[in-house]
Amino acid sequence: MQLSDEIYELHRPTQGHPKLEIVCCHGFQKEDYDQDAYLRTWMTADGSECWLMTWLPQALPPCRILSVSYDSCVHISSSRGRMDLYLLGENLAYALIMLANVGQSCPVLLVGHCVGGLVLKQVCIQAQRLGIQFRGPGVNPHSTFLNHMKGIFFYATPHLGSKTVEKLTQRSPLVEYLIVYCKETARINQEFSELRQRHRWVAVGVSEGAETVDCNTIVPGSQRDIFAQFGLGERSNATSTLIVEEASARFESEEFSILPEEDHFSICRQKSKQSNSFLRLLTLVDQVMQSEEIGEQIFYRTLRYTTKSFVDMSGRVENIIRNLKLDQASSSSSSGSSSTQLALVGMSGIGKTTLAKEVFISIKSRFDFICFIEDVSDKLKSRELSELMAMHLFHGNGRTPYLQGGCSAAAHSIWYLLKGRKVLLILDGVEDMKKIDPLLALDWCSDGSRLIITTCIHSPELIQSHFLIHNVSLLSKVEARRLFRMCLQNNVLQEIPEHLVHAVVRFCDGLPLLVLVLGGYLSSIKQEYIWEGVLRKLERAESIGDDQEKLIGKLRLSFLGLNETEKMIFLDLTLFDGLYDLELLIPAWESILSRGVVEINLEQLMRKSLLICDHDVRCWFQRPEKRFDAKDLSRVKVHRQLREMGWSLLRPASETAVELCKGIWQLQDVEKLLTQKARKSEVEVISLERSDTLTNHRRLQVNWDRIGRLGKLRFLQLKNVNFVGCCNLRFPFDLCLLHLINCSRESESVNKRWPWEWVVMESTSCWPLREQDRQGLKKLAVLLLEHCRSVRLPTNFHHLENLKVLRIQAKDVTHLPPLFGHLPSLQSLFLNCPNLQQLPPSFLHLPELRELKLMGCSALNSLPVFFLLDGFSSNSPRLAFAPLANLTDLCIVRASSLTELPDSFGQLKSLQRLVIDECRALKKLPEGFGDLQQLESLKIIWCKELRYLCQSFGHLDSLRELDIGECFNLQGLPHSFGHMKALRTLRIDSCNALNEGVT
Repeated sequence: MQLSDEIYELHRPTQGHPKLEIVCCHGFQKEDYDQDAYLRTWMTADGSECWLMTWLPQALPPCRILSVSYDSCVHISSSRGRMDLYLLGENLAYALIMLANVGQSCPVLLVGHCVGGLVLKQVCIQAQRLGIQFRGPGVNPHSTFLNHMKGIFFYATPHLGSKTVEKLTQRSPLVEYLIVYCKETARINQEFSELRQRHRWVAVGVSEGAETVDCNTIVPGSQRDIFAQFGLGERSNATSTLIVEEASARFESEEFSILPEEDHFSICRQKSKQSNSFLRLLTLVDQVMQSEEIGEQIFYRTLRYTTKSFVDMSGRVENIIRNLKLDQASSSSSSGSSSTQLALVGMSGIGKTTLAKEVFISIKSRFDFICFIEDVSDKLKSRELSELMAMHLFHGNGRTPYLQGGCSAAAHSIWYLLKGRKVLLILDGVEDMKKIDPLLALDWCSDGSRLIITTCIHSPELIQSHFLIHNVSLLSKVEARRLFRMCLQNNVLQEIPEHLVHAVVRFCDGLPLLVLVLGGYLSSIKQEYIWEGVLRKLERAESIGDDQEKLIGKLRLSFLGLNETEKMIFLDLTLFDGLYDLELLIPAWESILSRGVVEINLEQLMRKSLLICDHDVRCWFQRPEKRFDAKDLSRVKVHRQLREMGWSLLRPASETAVELCKGIWQLQDVEKLLTQKARKSEVEVISLERSDTLTNHRRLQVNWDRIGRLGKLRFLQLKNVNFVGCCNLRFPFDLCLLHLINCSRESESVNKRWPWEWVVMESTSCWPLREQDRQGLKKLAVLLLEHCRSVRLPTNFHHLENLKVLRIQAKDVTHLPPLFGHLPSLQSLFLNCPNLQQLPPSFLHLPELRELKLMGCSALNSLPVFFLLDGFSSNSPRLAFAPLANLTDLCIVRASSLTELPDSFGQLKSLQRLVIDECRALKKLPEGFGDLQQLESLKIIWCKELRYLCQSFGHLDSLRELDIGECFNLQGLPHSFGHMKALRTLRIDSCNALNEGVT
């Protein structure tokens, strides 16, 4: 059944509504032009039937199957081959959505062969643009289509082009998109990738493994020439070629397979229902349908993705985008507000950050530079705004172009970099407008730039600063109920009366955060009496204090449903959120809990919406949201309101005795605890990082004897502290994380026995750890020492058998203990020691080390002998294992005296990511560098003396990302440079001496 000039409906359920819509798009054909290509592409191998109309409907639930027809002529003529991909995508998007009503009521799956895959990408991009331009009444059909789309299946699609078409003459505009390194195709890939990550579409691909028969008798430039190149034409003098190479076909796919028995055209012509390509498609359909069923049963998403999926986010986002007037450059006016500056205003928990992220992802490709800073007010307490911008600044495609360490350097260069450029800057959580006044006063960007802030305060300063104010609205009753019901399991909805559900939702007052948290708490509770008890508690919370106290009281109900481990983890995160990454906290928790328990409890907290998965901004574009994986997260975040609720639980009331609190962070509380007479203490966590009252001029005097009596202390974080009274020092038995910042000893205590010389040592000798000290530190998993004076590690430091993370930032460290490499559990090591002269040979023996960062070790003139095996006999038992066998990440920054890497550097067989930055004396790479067969990402930046890369450089078979920048004296690239098969991203910038044309 033909629905329009371009759309054919091949199958529709005879009864009921379809549960899935599948749209198929053909590619180039064996003949120069075939108006039946929409059907013939999908015929069975024997040509007896179209498997889209017979086999596929039989294997699937009730579904609607459509096929697209378009001019796929590869040779341009007066009547054929004149269609451009941009116009084609626009026409098909309109036909599919407005004429065929695809994606308006059920999930959608797209299937494309050859260039048809690129056509479908352009359809999605045009649907996004049409959605932004939509001004009609009712629901936006284009946004609905994108929200209902779930996945895309590629049959041999040349995402990165095909070398086969480069020799063709009189190419049609469509064929131009298959040229390798085509800029327009790169743009399509980038924009589609952003859309796919934003909507969490699944992408699966298969490609040909067999070569397609080629013919040399075709006249070049004739109408059938393209098909000779594509393996078609007469069979005389036939050869064969692989039309789409693996790297080009694999590009967009999360799951990818090579089918060795299929060529470029037979891959769509199924031989049987057991054909690999047919089964792969069915697997994707099953995955899509299963995810839909899971989504109907239980809600596992975070705040951002939940509100996006089940609340009408598209209309809200488009309204903000219209207010920004992106299609016209505007500047501020003294008579009113400006579209260049927008403030999202609303109470905490209403979804301002979620909305800002959606706007950011929707429009970021229109700008030269983009910057999104969350919790900016908290971060401005310790850093300047210019430095924060330097840390969070990206190109419009999501790649970091700029990162400067020092605040003053960043302040100078960031404004110069952005001068006259189109910049999108979003500052989330602005509490004091005075903090961003310098930004508003500077002429630092072009008129096409946009500044968006989120704030809870509707202050006159916003109007005075010419901000256009957008008041973020609460959820409607229908939206709140829908969102709450999606949090509940199906069996709960069946057991609990509807009036109880509505009653709980009514107490949420349309606040998304409260809907999600209460929904997560009640998601699996089927007992009516518990729901009734929750309603009574909500009524009591409604009757106390102001709006803020009411909200905290309601949120506190969710804490009651946690087990003891979940409560401990949640309270720790409320205190350390924004201070420590998850990679520091998990090792500390694992020293107390059994392995695996931490991840399970974190996942439960995520499911209950008490935690938010907060990826690095680049991951919003490069990676779809996946099921919770603690090792894959950059950070776990606690919402500000939940953080305040946690603080109220840690420190219940000001009149509560300090020693009875679970955690303390205020200066007066810490001072009282550590100076008063000994009492039994319940304190588990001490942190002074959040206190801004301590400085170098006002330092806290702490008695170490008192610390040793805090029997339940797990986390200790002190800043700007002088230690006194260090006789008979004991360590809390459960101490698993110790972080000291700018701490020192009182000089009057120098002559007393001091078993902590390895922390804040001021004497000239180094006492070893006593046996009782080792027992007290048995659970210590994380040790962080920053700016502590005269740090020296004892000779038996390696006895800290549970230590997993060690970070030392100190000027006076000149060497490490000889047996340092015998730390059995050390996984992450960070050294920022300008006077560190050497690393001990035992470094080779660190069995679990995965991450090594040497930052600012300017006295280190060479990597020591622990990388070299020349000094050891090959028969020596100590060489039965590879050096640093588990090291995957190595970062060498500001090692200004480093002149070369050792020849056997390539023995780091597990190394996957390597950064060499500001090693200004480095002259060459060792020849063994090419032996790093697992290396995937390499950055060589600001190595001014680097002149040549090694000849084995091209042997890096796994290298996917290569960034070479500011190597001003680099004179040539090796001949093997073009042999890196897996390379997908290449940047060579500001290498002024590099000869042009070197390959």
